[in-house]
Amino acid sequence: PGHAGEASVGNIGSRQRFNYSALGEAVNIAARVEANTKTVGFDVVASRAVRDGAPELAWLPLGALWLKGVGERQELHALVGDAELAQSERFRELSAKHTALIRAIVEDRDTAEILMDCKLAAGGLVRAPATFYDAVASRPGDFRAMI
Repeated sequence: PGHAGEASVGNIGSRQRFNYSALGEAVNIAARVEANTKTVGFDVVASRAVRDGAPELAWLPLGALWLKGVGERQELHALVGDAELAQSERFRELSAKHTALIRAIVEDRDTAEILMDCKLAAGGLVRAPATFYDAVASRPGDFRAMI
């Protein structure tokens, strides 16, 4: 799980007691992103900043979530594979169906058929998508906030 940005890193404290730490807004957001892995149902989750830094990898958008202690929603993405997977026909099919599902949720259309298509396309390709797809309809605001 991660985020990208500036941070102060090093031994922090006094001569009697210090600890190697990382401080800053980027560190706070990274910790909050990690705390939301259970909410979105994926093990490897990152902010848009991280996704933008590695666009060649296989990413799926997870919505824009409110993170505790962060003033604005953060767009989260699941890392589901490497650049080779991102170029595969199976992933491109899943990505297209995933995008269609998000569009249907945002437009308040029936999602039952698209949801089933996503689950089938994800089977064996993406680890733990069932949790995400089972809960996705209950999070329409997270996807509307991405637009």
